[in-house]
Amino acid sequence: MVVQDVIVFRGSATESDWLKDFEAFPISDSLLGKIERGFSQGMKEVFLWLSKNGPHNPIITGHSLGGAHAVILAGYYKAMHVAFAELVTFGCPRPGYATLRNLLKGSNMIAYRNGADIVPTVPGAFLWWAYRSYTDWTRIGKSDDPLLAHLIANYITALRQSSGQSNA
Repeated sequence: MVVQDVIVFRGSATESDWLKDFEAFPISDSLLGKIERGFSQGMKEVFLWLSKNGPHNPIITGHSLGGAHAVILAGYYKAMHVAFAELVTFGCPRPGYATLRNLLKGSNMIAYRNGADIVPTVPGAFLWWAYRSYTDWTRIGKSDDPLLAHLIANYITALRQSSGQSNA
């Protein structure tokens, strides 16, 4: 049996997280180009710690704000030529511009979007030309409610349904 290390970032759960979600102001990062300030806070330090202490070649994953953290962390891995096995996100907002997308191109990654989940389309409603999703979405689920579709429980249900598993 192969054991794979996984780095998981949770979605917004605290008032501080929600404030980060709305800090939709791009900053310039020397390695990743323009990235969202709120999404990027502390991620360079997380990368530096992980690159020294392991795990090595991890799967990196997250939901919502955690998805944005996962994408930025994967960007640092790629920029610093440190291997990661896979990047998997659920309802991930757009954490950066074309530089980040181009940096991650060719990586093993999947971005799930459940039904009408609106979060993968933000930020960027007014700057659609600047913000880029880090990869194309894999669509799951059929929820037409943009807020309910975003809940992690509904992502889990949609993934189970798409794989033929029951909700039990």
